Amino acid sequence: MPIYARDEDPVWRKFLSRASFGAAIRNLGPGARFDQKREALPLSFAVGSAYHGMAERLKISLDFERPSDRAQALILHAGGELWLKDAAALRLGFDASRDIGPGISLGAGIKSGSVSVDYAFIPMAELGQSHRVALSFRFGKTLADSHYEAGVANLREGRYAEAVLNFDKAMVLHPGDRKIMEKALEAAKLLSSQ
Repeated sequence: MPIYARDEDPVWRKFLSRASFGAAIRNLGPGARFDQKREALPLSFAVGSAYHGMAERLKISLDFERPSDRAQALILHAGGELWLKDAAALRLGFDASRDIGPGISLGAGIKSGSVSVDYAFIPMAELGQSHRVALSFRFGKTLADSHYEAGVANLREGRYAEAVLNFDKAMVLHPGDRKIMEKALEAAKLLSSQ
């Protein structure tokens, strides 16, 4: 009589490995003081979650905020970002706390090496539209770049275990980077073939 067995990794476990959760209390303290008068700052509480999928190319976030100075019980904030070929991003956001406009924002970004350009479009009802453009330059090496270069040097020298460790450190700092993942796989294969 044949026996069949199967193991499955539950979907929720896969989801939780790619999700992060957080909570915040904002403006906790005695408040701001000007001259002889102290003004209380608006206290707010927030809880949220973020999900990273599709090899870190997709990011989705959702949080709920409870401000003490607004009539709304909970305010929703949500956003998503999708990277295409690690060079271009599409973004969509929603902010229910906005008093003007629908609360939706659209955006895009491109990056090449140490330069990135980001654009955001925010409709503001009777005030028209808001267009925001940012140009960013990254100077010097990042810590992830340093670990990556050390891993490449380790590969050349035949120190595969050290290469794997350096590539792992680089991936923690820059998750989803295909260049790092490919070198990490190469180092792991060479290590296992020894």
